[in-house]
Amino acid sequence: MHSCEAGTYSLEDKSSCLQCKDGFYSSKGVTSCQQCPEGQYSSLDHSTCLKCKAGNILLAESNSCMKCPSGTFSSLERESCLKCDDGYISREESDFCTICPRGSYSNENNTICIPCKDEEYSLDGSKVCSECPAGTYSSITHDTCIDCSSRHDIL
Repeated sequence: MHSCEAGTYSLEDKSSCLQCKDGFYSSKGVTSCQQCPEGQYSSLDHSTCLKCKAGNILLAESNSCMKCPSGTFSSLERESCLKCDDGYISREESDFCTICPRGSYSNENNTICIPCKDEEYSLDGSKVCSECPAGTYSSITHDTCIDCSSRHDIL
């Protein structure tokens, strides 16, 4: 008769030790494995349960974590990657989204901020650039439109 190591369990006769299944864990010397709490997965040796780090989600069927793709995010409590709002972006494995600054907008996948073109402007967190009205032009930073009558070109 022997004591089984953590991550394994013994049958009633205690003649052999069996590995816990994925999603289960055990401490040393037990006769059964415990299921990991919801939102956690078993370590490789099945001796403990782990949480996915922020920016990742649990794939219970494979007992592993998956990185959230660019344009999405996930906090520790989330079970899925959420798409960033328009006007915000994120990189792969992010736990938050970053606002696009004035003079730019987010692309369709929310992965990069794109500068506005000449004669366009935008405010923080824009999903599109707006055209400057007639009689105005965009500032160098494309964050506002300036009245043409205030322009003083040097000849």
